[in-house]
Amino acid sequence: MFCNLFGRVTLSQIFSSTATYAVIQTVALIVFTQSVTEAFILQIQSSRIRKGYPENFEFETIKKGISKLVIFCSVIIWLVGVCHQHQFT
Repeated sequence: MFCNLFGRVTLSQIFSSTATYAVIQTVALIVFTQSVTEAFILQIQSSRIRKGYPENFEFETIKKGISKLVIFCSVIIWLVGVCHQHQFT
């Protein structure tokens, strides 16, 4: 809005498209982290059932470790996306 007041339509369009891209990428990475974490937990649960272990287990500690790894991967993916968007690669 501020850029449009001074006739900077192109700059305003750049800010708008960058903001839209950033929001979409953020939502996609959040969904990615939740999906991968849930997939790991489900895989552990099905493996425990298959091997005859008790179905109940403390998954919060496992979830914390997996989340750290997945968040690290998400940050790397985000950096690649930012570099690609700004054509640093």
